[in-house]
Amino acid sequence: MIHPRVLFCLAGLAMAGAATYDDGLRLKAQGKLPEAEAAFRDAVAAKPTDPDATAQLATVVGWQGRHGESETLWEKALALRPADADLAIGLARVRYWQSKHDQAAADLEAVLLRVPDYPDALLLAGDVALARHRPEQARGYWQRVLSRQPGDPDASARLAKLGGPGIWRPRIRVDVSTGIDHFSGDRGRERFHSLAIGVTLWRELTVLAGYDSLYTFGQREERYRIGAASAPIDGLEVEATAAWTPENEILADRELTAGASYRLLSWLTPLVGWRHLDYSGGAGDRIDVLQCGARVHPVDWAWIEGKYQFAEARNSHTTEGGGVRIGASWQGIEPQLGWFRAEEAAPPLQPAMVTSWTAGVAFVHDNGGLRIDGSVEERGGQWYRSGIAVGLFSRY
Repeated sequence: MIHPRVLFCLAGLAMAGAATYDDGLRLKAQGKLPEAEAAFRDAVAAKPTDPDATAQLATVVGWQGRHGESETLWEKALALRPADADLAIGLARVRYWQSKHDQAAADLEAVLLRVPDYPDALLLAGDVALARHRPEQARGYWQRVLSRQPGDPDASARLAKLGGPGIWRPRIRVDVSTGIDHFSGDRGRERFHSLAIGVTLWRELTVLAGYDSLYTFGQREERYRIGAASAPIDGLEVEATAAWTPENEILADRELTAGASYRLLSWLTPLVGWRHLDYSGGAGDRIDVLQCGARVHPVDWAWIEGKYQFAEARNSHTTEGGGVRIGASWQGIEPQLGWFRAEEAAPPLQPAMVTSWTAGVAFVHDNGGLRIDGSVEERGGQWYRSGIAVGLFSRY
C-alpha cells in the first residue's frame, strides 16, 4: 500500500510534469524518501522494464520500513536482470531485515558462486551468518573482505565487535517495567514491578528468567518466571513459560503457557496458545485456556490480530471470549490498540464478564526502547479499573 505522503507527492509531480529517474536520485540523496519514491514510481511507470528504476524504488520503499513491498520490487528487478549481483544482494538484504535468514543466505550463496570475492555480498553474508548464530562463519566472510580490501572499515568494525575466535558472545536483553492500577470502590490502588533477563544462545533459542512483585487486594505477592523462545525455521516462532508464586493468597500457585505462530503467507500468520493456571484449594481451582487466532498484514507496516479463547475449570465451568488488536510500525514507533471481552472465572473472584480496552506505544531503537501502555477494564458491574504501565528494555 502506498503511503499517503507518497500519494500527495505523486499528485504534485503529475501537476508539474512527469518526474525522471535523475529526479529520484537527487531526492534520495537529499533524504526526501517519500518524494524520491514518487519520482521513481513515475520512472517505473514510464519504463516498466527498467531494472534500475525498479531497484531504486525498492530501495527507498525498504528504507521507509515497508520491507514486504520492497522485497516484491527487488524480485521484479532481479527478474528483469537475473545475472545482476547487486540486485540479488538488494533482495537478500531486505529479506535479512525481515529475519528471513535462510532465504537471504541462499541468495548470497548463489551470488558468491558467480562472484566469489564480491565485498558487498561477503559483508552481508557475514551479517546473515551472525544472525543465524554462526559467528565463525561470519568471521570467515569478513576476513575474506579484508584479504581483498585490506583495512576495509566495515569488515574491520564487524570483526572488532565480534571478538577473537572461540569467544562466545550471547545476546542479552534486560526488561524492567512498573505500573499502577486504580479500581473503583474499596479496592483502591494497586501496583506492580517487574524485571526480566533474556539470553539468546544459538539457533534463535532464547532463555529468560523474570521476577514480578505485585501489590493486590491489600497484600504483596512475588512471582518467579522462567521460559524459552525459539525460531527454529524461517516464519515459525514458538515459546513456553512457567511461573510460580510461593506463599500466595491471590495469584495462581503455578502458571504454564505455550504458544506458536507461523508466517504462512506474507500477509497471514496463524496463532495458537495454551495457558494453565493451578490454584491451591478445592475443586474448580485449575483452569485451562486455549486460544487461536490470526494476524493479518493488510500493508507491510501495519497488522490486525484477532483471537478467540475457550477456558475450562476443573469443575466444568466453561467460558468463552475473544478480542482484536491493531498495530503499526513506522521508523521505530510502534503504536497498538486493543479490545477484549470474555467471561472470567479465576479464583478468588466470582465469574463475571470482563471487557477491556488497551492502548500503547513503543519507541524502539537498535539497542533498546521505551514502552508506555494504558488500559481500562470493566468487570461485570463489580468495578472499573484504569491503569498505566511503563517499561524499558536494553539489548547487549
